Amino acid sequence: MKKIIIFLLVLLLLMGGALTFIYMSKSTPDKPYNYDPGDAFVTDLSSGSQLIKADLTISFKNDKYKKYLEENNFKIRNIIIFVLREKTPAQVKSNDIESVINKEIIQKLQSELKLDNIDRVYFNEFIVE
Repeated sequence: MKKIIIFLLVLLLLMGGALTFIYMSKSTPDKPYNYDPGDAFVTDLSSGSQLIKADLTISFKNDKYKKYLEENNFKIRNIIIFVLREKTPAQVKSNDIESVINKEIIQKLQSELKLDNIDRVYFNEFIVE
């Protein structure tokens, strides 16, 4: 009787280990999701005398909000336009302007749209005229 109980316990442990291995091998890490908010952004700077053009992609840690992003693209574009429009000519001439705008866009999207998995903003084009 003892041998049967020990055998069943060992068998149960082996089955538990096998199931754990199968479960762990099927779960895949999140793949980054790159969201394109559409056409390039063109707006005037806060002085009104110069224009800024920026084409960007927003990288997310996963596609958790994919549908939400598509449904709220107009809000995303509005936030980005206002971040760009707040800049002065002196600010856009600084060496770290892309980094500054990157952080501001992320902060605004997180606070206004409650997006918690933004990784980074990538600039495809950034021109000031």
